[in-house]
Amino acid sequence: MARSGSLRARTGRYRVGSNGMRRGIATLLTIIAGCWLAPAFNAVAGEAEYGEPKPPVFVRWLVPGDPADETIREYWQRSQRGELSPAGLVDLGTMLFERGYPKDALEMYREALHRDKTLYEAWLRIGIVEHRAREYEDARHAYNKCLDLMSGHGWCNFYLGLLEEQTGHPSKALEHFERAYEHAPGLADPKVNPEVLQSKLQFGAAVKQSSEARFTVAAPLAFLEPKQVQEVRQQFLPTPTPTPTRTATPVATRTPAARAARPASPTPSSPAAAADEGEEGAGARSRVQPRRPVGPAVRPTPQPIDPSSPYGVRRPSGSGGAAGGGVRTVSPEASLHPWWRKMPEWVLRFV
Repeated sequence: MARSGSLRARTGRYRVGSNGMRRGIATLLTIIAGCWLAPAFNAVAGEAEYGEPKPPVFVRWLVPGDPADETIREYWQRSQRGELSPAGLVDLGTMLFERGYPKDALEMYREALHRDKTLYEAWLRIGIVEHRAREYEDARHAYNKCLDLMSGHGWCNFYLGLLEEQTGHPSKALEHFERAYEHAPGLADPKVNPEVLQSKLQFGAAVKQSSEARFTVAAPLAFLEPKQVQEVRQQFLPTPTPTPTRTATPVATRTPAARAARPASPTPSSPAAAADEGEEGAGARSRVQPRRPVGPAVRPTPQPIDPSSPYGVRRPSGSGGAAGGGVRTVSPEASLHPWWRKMPEWVLRFV
């Protein structure tokens, strides 16, 4: 009897313990469910209170009147109405990323992928955003997703190579750099892609690509039938459109017959009119400039110079002019040998 009583006491204790454990588990589940459902209830309460969901944070910080911010606002409103395509969502995410909202940009990229799973550009942009945030594993996953859809994407190969170099995988980085330059050789130019200056391994891939291109150009692979190849290629070349040539517009010039047929001036009807016409004609004749004579110009012959005179004085003319007249001019001979050079040196010292 004592043993049966102890058994009953023990089973009663076990039942009390199991009931307490069940109550604790139920309480814990209730707390977890409340924490999980609280945000949803708050969102529903906010919608019921305000009538519409609250806009994202970036909408509040858009500057009214700014062209870039107004474009973001227009795209966001279209996305809320369901009028934006997946490519438009990607563009909206890119604008938000450049504006400084990377998390909102990631949401737009993921929404675009939810609508179109073949949109590899969205994966590339997700990788770039995660790459800048130093989330290397997420960025690598996004880059690989992009390359699964488009293996020859030059930008994606380059950035994945840059990521592999930064995370200590030089062989993989060099492999992706080579693929990038194979499909897009322009990425080796710092003007097109400034990030090449941040990589040390890409130089080897660029040298390899340039050497392969040089080898291909310099290879002696001339056509065996160049004329036939040229004839076939000529069939597919666009026909050049002839450019219209401008024709010179003829200028009407008066012929001598037309000049002779000019109407004569009417005869004056009164003496006063004749006097006025005479005055006008005289004024017109006075305004007419004289014409240059046709033929060789006639120059007056200068008078001879007296060679015997040291001063080079012209002889007075016999007719016309005053007595002892004439023009005093020095001849070239007299200018070369002036009279004072014939004076003694001792006289010149006092001059």
